[in-house]
Amino acid sequence: MNKNKFFLLLCLAIIAIHFSACSDDTEIGYNLLEDEVLEVRYAEDVDIQARVVDNAPIQTYSLGNTPLSHYYLGQLRDPIMGTIRSSVYFTPSLNISPFGAVTAPQYSGGRFDSIVLTLAFDTTTFIGDAREEHNIEVFELMEPIDGDTLYSDDAFPVFPEPVGTKNGVVLERIDSILIPDLITDTTFNTVYNVIRIPLKAQLGRKLFIDSLAHLSNAALRDVFPGLYIASDVDNNLFGLRNTCFVTIYYHDNLGIFREFLYFLGPPPQGNPQNLYLPSSPRFEHDFSGTPLESIINVPVAQDDYLYLGGLSGTDVELDFSDIHRFDNQLINHATLEFYLVEDLDRDTFLYPIANELALLKKTSSGFENIEDLNIALQVVNAQRYFGGYREWDTGFNIFKYSMNITSHLVDVINGRADDIVFLRVFNKAVNPKSTILYGPNHLNYRVRLKLTYTTP
Repeated sequence: MNKNKFFLLLCLAIIAIHFSACSDDTEIGYNLLEDEVLEVRYAEDVDIQARVVDNAPIQTYSLGNTPLSHYYLGQLRDPIMGTIRSSVYFTPSLNISPFGAVTAPQYSGGRFDSIVLTLAFDTTTFIGDAREEHNIEVFELMEPIDGDTLYSDDAFPVFPEPVGTKNGVVLERIDSILIPDLITDTTFNTVYNVIRIPLKAQLGRKLFIDSLAHLSNAALRDVFPGLYIASDVDNNLFGLRNTCFVTIYYHDNLGIFREFLYFLGPPPQGNPQNLYLPSSPRFEHDFSGTPLESIINVPVAQDDYLYLGGLSGTDVELDFSDIHRFDNQLINHATLEFYLVEDLDRDTFLYPIANELALLKKTSSGFENIEDLNIALQVVNAQRYFGGYREWDTGFNIFKYSMNITSHLVDVINGRADDIVFLRVFNKAVNPKSTILYGPNHLNYRVRLKLTYTTP
């Protein structure tokens, strides 16, 4: 019993000492802990300067990079965003295996029949009035396209007379066509979403009789440098796939009906040696008579809008210089928000709204995605990390675009990135859609930079 009393008294003594220590604010470490308490704060009053800019031309081809998925053809007359005309330069290639083996034709001793251009198009890319008639002309290039990088205003010499034409092409009426099935020269297969244009026999015979032209892509381009395709149409654009090709139909020396394909995009075997031969759209943009004509490169006023156009349309320059008020703070999260203007008298069926936007920075080599967008493109759910998609804001009952730019702003504050970024339509070179946003000085729907930061 005495042992139990002693144990109880010992425990009470330890507890008393413990509480005494906790209540003594002069103990070592107490004030240090109190001084290191961090405070998390929120701000959305960063002053943002903006202006609509014309950053054309844009890059459309780069040696070693994946080629564009589409090349737009036609013309779009947008009363707000301007008139854009798009034509296409194509470089032909042979089908070369990863081991360098060339798939060559069996022209020797045979008989040339015809040469046909097949333009494969994507029905989801129609913009403007798909009921309008296209009058398509095909020209042969005078010399091969050279250069490791191409831009949307590059032009290359062509022979004045077209090697092929097709008039009265109405895209919404194209259902299917018949092409030879290679079993006989009188039986056919059905194919969809293509335009077939017979080319002059002179071009086909030139290839048919030159046995050296099929030794390599370089040899082919000496004989057949490429094609330039243009369309006369009032208000319709559509995307040609990078799977277009030229076909020569012939009978070999045994009388067997055959075809040989010259690819105007990546060939089936996907060999890097010929995957990236230069092909490019050419954009010609006219802003005359539009609201943009007088505001390009002018700082945005209170009631001005921000105009973003696809292809060679306008971008928006954003200046974040005011962010340096937070140079001594720790940026936890930064979100940039833009609100969509929807009360304009605008036909969004003919001129659809862009679903996704991107933020870029300007470097010595051109425009590059900001770090947050680069990270997002490498993860499974990019929308959650960066955003940039058109979404409904339940608070304001309006559509908006929201973007996570935390990493980029940290780089700006630390001097690793410039204060200026550029907002543009995502995948601009293959995206003809546009969007109009409220500016940074609008009373209700201004551009907002929402910051969560920590004060040391």
